[in-house]
Amino acid sequence: MNAKRRKALDEIAADLTEIKDDLDTKLSDIRDRLEAVKEEEEEVVDNTPENLQTTERYENACAAVDSMESALSTIDDAISEIESAAE
Repeated sequence: MNAKRRKALDEIAADLTEIKDDLDTKLSDIRDRLEAVKEEEEEVVDNTPENLQTTERYENACAAVDSMESALSTIDDAISEIESAAE
């Protein structure tokens, strides 16, 4: 490989590293914010009196917690995949 193509590949690698670092930072920030919202919603669910645990509002809160847990798992998987790709 000549020097010109090697330099082009080095520049591409540098750009990809920059994108990866930026994406890691943004995903981590989003994950932290989502975790905080999920914890607040879990607190609401945990503190709901028994007589209200059959209401639609309670069921919606539980479903929201489940959805946020799933989203957090997906974000964790994405971060792991990005880290693996960078190795």
